[in-house]
Amino acid sequence: MRADIFPGGTFPDYEPTDHTKTRHRLSELQGIDPMILVLSRGGFCPKDHQQHLELAANYPKIRVAYTQIVTISTDNILKTNEFRDSVGAQWTFLSDAGRHIQKDLDIAEYTDSYYDPAWFAGRAAAPRARRRVRACLGR
Repeated sequence: MRADIFPGGTFPDYEPTDHTKTRHRLSELQGIDPMILVLSRGGFCPKDHQQHLELAANYPKIRVAYTQIVTISTDNILKTNEFRDSVGAQWTFLSDAGRHIQKDLDIAEYTDSYYDPAWFAGRAAAPRARRRVRACLGR
């Protein structure tokens, strides 16, 4: 991962398109709040689907902690919207079908060389994500 990406920092200003065909800068979505950024293979992946179901179930707790969630999927816009709807997510899903953001962030999946960029065992479960956000907030 790039050295300028660290807990508590602001994400670079990529401008991908969301599930409603609107372009967003990551820094605008983040604002001044902590943000959980999820890089996803897409809705076809049962591991990513399960992780997003867990995030959706915990979203009310995450939201009241003034924390943003953004998913960047390798799906096209139509499939990204279908993925978002299928898990009942209430946060922004962005499409990066060309994996430009993943490549620029220098994020390489080392546990699954066939399906890049994610593997469920390496994904942060809700309690782990909560601990990381609390650490960013200094609590």
